[in-house]
Amino acid sequence: MHSAQQGEADLFPRLADGDGAALRELFRIRTVAWPHPMKHGEGFTIGLFDDLACTEAASGDDCIESEPAFRLLATAVSLVLEQRETSLVECAFELLSQLVRCSATTEMPGLLRQRWRELGASARACSSWTLTCWQGIEEWYRLRDATS
Repeated sequence: MHSAQQGEADLFPRLADGDGAALRELFRIRTVAWPHPMKHGEGFTIGLFDDLACTEAASGDDCIESEPAFRLLATAVSLVLEQRETSLVECAFELLSQLVRCSATTEMPGLLRQRWRELGASARACSSWTLTCWQGIEEWYRLRDATS
C-alpha cells in the first residue's frame, strides 16, 4: 500500500470518532496529491471526498457516520476559511458539502451558523464551483430564501 493511502487508512478510525485533527490531516494528504475538488477519468467523475459518505457499499471504518460528521463540520468550516488558493478553497468547500450531507440532519451546528455570511462571501469571491457548493449547503439547511 502506498504510504499516503496507508496514512489515510490510519486516519479513518479517528475520523469515525469525529477527530478534527484527523480531518485536517486527511485534507492535507489529499490536496497535496490532487489539489482539485473533482477527479475525472474515462467514464467517471468523483469528488475528492465522496468516499467519506456511508452507503450500502461503505460502512464502519471506511466512512463517516452522521454523528461524527456533524462534529467534524466545525473543522471543515475552519478549513474553508483558512485557505487562500482557489483550488484549495474549492477542495475545502467540497469537503464541507460532503460532511453536511453525511451529517444527515438539517440542524446547523453553531460555528457554521456563526460563520455563514463569511462562508458565503468566500464562496462568491472564489469561483462558480464554490458558489455552487455553498448554494447546495444553503438548500440543505433550507436557508435559500433567507439569505438571497
